[in-house]
Amino acid sequence: MNYEVGKQYIMQVAGIHKDSAGYDYIALHDDDPNKEYRVYNILKCQYDNLPEQLHVVVKSIDAFDKMKLRQDEEWLNRQHYEVGKLYAFEVTEVKEDYNTAAPYYIIEDDFTSHRYYFKGEQQYQVGDSCILEVAGFLDNGFVKFKEPKRYEESKVEKATESAIDQTEVRMHNVWDSLPVLDVEEGQKVEFKSSIAFPPDGAGIADIDKQMKNILKELTAFMNAEGGTLYIGIHDKTRKVIGIADDYAHLNDESEDAYSGQYKNDHDGYELKIRNTMDRSCQSVANSLTTISFEKIGDREYCKIEVRPARRPIFLCGTELYVRQGNRVKLLKRDEITFFITERMTVSIKEVLDTEGLEMGYGSVDMEEIKQVIQKLVNERRSIPDIPQPKPLNEVDFWVTWYQDGTWKRTRDKISDANVHIQLPVYKDTKATMLVFCYENGRVNTVEWNKFRRGANLNVLQTKKPWNDDNGKPKNIFLMLPTDYLVGYSVDSDGIMKVKLHSILDYPTNDSSKAKGGAFLPDNCSIKTYAVIGSEHKKKVAHLIVPKAKRTQDAGIPLDSVSCKPEIEYLEKVLTQE
Repeated sequence: MNYEVGKQYIMQVAGIHKDSAGYDYIALHDDDPNKEYRVYNILKCQYDNLPEQLHVVVKSIDAFDKMKLRQDEEWLNRQHYEVGKLYAFEVTEVKEDYNTAAPYYIIEDDFTSHRYYFKGEQQYQVGDSCILEVAGFLDNGFVKFKEPKRYEESKVEKATESAIDQTEVRMHNVWDSLPVLDVEEGQKVEFKSSIAFPPDGAGIADIDKQMKNILKELTAFMNAEGGTLYIGIHDKTRKVIGIADDYAHLNDESEDAYSGQYKNDHDGYELKIRNTMDRSCQSVANSLTTISFEKIGDREYCKIEVRPARRPIFLCGTELYVRQGNRVKLLKRDEITFFITERMTVSIKEVLDTEGLEMGYGSVDMEEIKQVIQKLVNERRSIPDIPQPKPLNEVDFWVTWYQDGTWKRTRDKISDANVHIQLPVYKDTKATMLVFCYENGRVNTVEWNKFRRGANLNVLQTKKPWNDDNGKPKNIFLMLPTDYLVGYSVDSDGIMKVKLHSILDYPTNDSSKAKGGAFLPDNCSIKTYAVIGSEHKKKVAHLIVPKAKRTQDAGIPLDSVSCKPEIEYLEKVLTQE
């Protein structure tokens, strides 16, 4: 495809990734799925609800045809905001324009953030809420705002007749007096303001869309440790907005066979949630759910408590969500397999631990059932036979690296405090790649023959063989192109993980001083590296990470139940080798 600077194009979204500096970007591709493009101006709402396509504008194209893109925020803002309408925002920062020194607020809603320039004295503080009118759109993508007249309570009805949204006017007048719920969001707590108004809907009711958002949260709790969803609570301020405005929209949903039958009361509200859950989830989901209604002052909110499920709870038949910290994650591909396997193992263990189980199907020998299940578990967890250790080849010579970075060829292994790494080179070795694995989690590969020819191993080297920016190598290996590099690491939460990469994921360099490629995400630290041959590939398949996820995937936790057989197999192989 031929691209032109300044023009808009539609691209397919691959996901949100991090670059080597730790910045988030949306990965895009056009007709060629193997070619990646990036945009860094990510909207707040897109972290939770990433679209399948993005409208982008080409900022520049350099001499090597490398493009810089930006998301077309002007187009997005025009789709989301309507001139003349009022919208509620929260003030998050107060700044001055770098060029003009003009003061402005950084304001946010559930869609994105904006600048709102003001004149005169500062009226709002960080954390305040404000109601602003959209006055227009600027060519640079910014939305132009103005502050509407402040309406007195007696004029609310008249203002509503003038097409100003009644809910937003009410929030403007009474926001400061709203009660605050004494609960914090976290692993087992989530807030939603409504079951009818999506956060990115600009105040327009869409109960079909918002109910799916609600069910994502509920099924994610069920697939984790359970939790509580509060409806009618503002997620940033914990203010109790209430659910009064939801009642008028209980019968709006187009796909609900019971639309038109819901009453505007607690029973109607609960029935709406439960019927939608029955239609979109497995029937067991409702049995895990308790719905109640509570009040603080004159504000009423809905409290939905869910218990963890013993089996995976899918949404709409195919979508599997889990709760991770204070966010919801949609599992994909192998993640689903791992999750289901772990959940199945836990469920079987609970059966094995059950005493005095009563079954209404006649005489049942529980001990016999337990023995059958235990046999299945043992077979599933059994470690495949480990190949016999390879016979040790005769060492031809050693390559010895010293602490100061100098290195040389030695006939015998050296016992010296100044030695950093010694690498045995066997007679008739078929290895073709010398692999430097560094302390900072980067990997550099050099062709072995080039290294030998260019280095002259008989002479003491005076230059360091590794890149100073990477630190010292933790390990140096001689490898075949078919071998796999193993890495044990610790992530930012202190969780030990392991993963494998094909050594072909890393391009070879002409110099051993090259920086190489990253082995881990930026938030992980390497503990040690190892090597296994391709003959073990099938036995450790789920531990192998594809090249495309090299810097995004930290690997599998060492305590993973689903991958326990493969992790134990790997450890036995490494012990023997």
